[in-house]
Amino acid sequence: MQYVDKLLIAKDTNQITISILEAVRTNDVRAAYRILVLADVSPNMIYDELNNDVHHDPSVTYGKLFDPASCDVKDDSGKPEGCLQGCSLLHIACQYGHSIMAELLLLFGADINKQDFHGRTPLHHCVRRKNDALTKHLLKR
Repeated sequence: MQYVDKLLIAKDTNQITISILEAVRTNDVRAAYRILVLADVSPNMIYDELNNDVHHDPSVTYGKLFDPASCDVKDDSGKPEGCLQGCSLLHIACQYGHSIMAELLLLFGADINKQDFHGRTPLHHCVRRKNDALTKHLLKR
């Protein structure tokens, strides 16, 4: 009983956010589950909070949605995911086609209708990647 309020493991929040992003990208469901439970991480964290690699200045473009086709970071930019600014963990799981990871995030309360910087939902990412099984699953949810 004396250890209930003690912090036995120091939490490095920067390392946790990097770990959850890598767990979702690599489809490491066990690591993602562990981080979501133990570190009390929100499944609705956005890519901007997880990575400093943002391409749009939010102070200039606040409240506006931009067409992905006019984005500087397109699919042929060398990055397989294109522009992920404003994407949640569920967006990233759908972008990479990880259906079990997407279900885990949904079980933890991920917002299925959350829009990224370009106004795309996780469903848009599934359709764009032609992942029919995950698209059908999200439509059922």
